[in-house]
Amino acid sequence: MFDSFKRWLSKDKLSNDDRDKLIDKQINRNYKSKEFFQFSKEILSPRIRALGFKGSGANFRRTTDRYIHTIQVFQDKYGGECWIELGVHLVFLPDSCENKIDIKNIKTIDCFIRKDLMQDNGNRNFDNGETPEEINETLSAIANLIETKAIDFFGNFTKFPEPFESLSTINQTELPEYLRENTWMGTSSRICMQLARIKLILGDKEKAYELAKYGAEVLEPKNPTLRIHFEKILRDEI
Repeated sequence: MFDSFKRWLSKDKLSNDDRDKLIDKQINRNYKSKEFFQFSKEILSPRIRALGFKGSGANFRRTTDRYIHTIQVFQDKYGGECWIELGVHLVFLPDSCENKIDIKNIKTIDCFIRKDLMQDNGNRNFDNGETPEEINETLSAIANLIETKAIDFFGNFTKFPEPFESLSTINQTELPEYLRENTWMGTSSRICMQLARIKLILGDKEKAYELAKYGAEVLEPKNPTLRIHFEKILRDEI
């Protein structure tokens, strides 16, 4: 049996021998995706739904004001471990593929803002476990982090238009800390485009046009597909 403490650590924090043992455990002995979600149905899902989310299995969502909050559980393709991503989107924004958002089926991968749910030790991944005791421990730990860290993060996005009313930079180093650490908002072009749309909805056309022109002329002068979307904003279209 692999060391019960070390299974929580990032592989780059382990010795070569322990890393090999953990990988062997996860590939050959740990619960795989199907079994993981069977346990999750009884342990994790009810605790997420108690926070106002709808959904089951790997995907959960809730709406508050004009915000959509999502939680998505990802299983490693080789099995044996998982990670959790949090998502924030706005009901009027298209998704990452420029399609209209389907609020009932939105996933974190569709969202404007995506954030990894990190363990306190800095590890993103969670060992599934190879015994009922281990997988129960893993799922309980994930639920605890969702009830604390995830809910704290979502708390920044509950009353539109904040925080976007006072946010107008696309320089990610100047964003608030909760939008920098372990967070993905897309390329500079994507951030620029979505912020411009938000400013347009807020009636701040001057800033919306400024961002759209910068996106079209500086960030994407040779990308006709993205230029089309920036030019739509200049015509007051989302």
